[in-house]
Amino acid sequence: MAAIFGSPGKEGRSSTLHDAFLRPFQKQCTVIKMYVYEMDIQPCTGCGFCADRVDCIFKDDMIAAYTTLLNADLITVSSPLYFSSLTGSLKCFIDRCQVFWELRKRSLEQQERKYGFFISVGGGDYPRMFEPSTIIIRHFFNTLGCIFDEKEYQLYGKLDTGDVVSREMTERAESMGQRYLHYIAGGEK
Repeated sequence: MAAIFGSPGKEGRSSTLHDAFLRPFQKQCTVIKMYVYEMDIQPCTGCGFCADRVDCIFKDDMIAAYTTLLNADLITVSSPLYFSSLTGSLKCFIDRCQVFWELRKRSLEQQERKYGFFISVGGGDYPRMFEPSTIIIRHFFNTLGCIFDEKEYQLYGKLDTGDVVSREMTERAESMGQRYLHYIAGGEK
């Protein structure tokens, strides 16, 4: 499984919830964690290099990420909100997944079933504050052929500077992790 951490802080609120979600998988699966702020990722230039191959003109950390994403049965993403959207490094990572859009356009084969899950936190408290990020994640998961349910996402507002992740929130994330462990083990969704 692939766990994509979009926060610049490994101990931040979205990362803490993401780690709680991953706890049930620790003894059951191989979890490959990708911290996008530590990765060397060039921005997509729309050059078309990937139109006929699962590769990119930039030979950076995304090349290994492509293999991880192709082989994952579950892809999880976490991010704090930055101006109601994903962090810049995470958006750059997602943009570089144009490779998979191109693959889907030319492939007649059905990809293996995989799941997608999203966790996000924000400091604000206003209507539809998570909408821009969930739209991006929706397109990302659709491009990767993921099964996902936006109603199950863990989205928490009102977590301004200094606020902590509550025990209830981490327990909810861990419980959702148990549910997704069941899904990838062949259980019904």
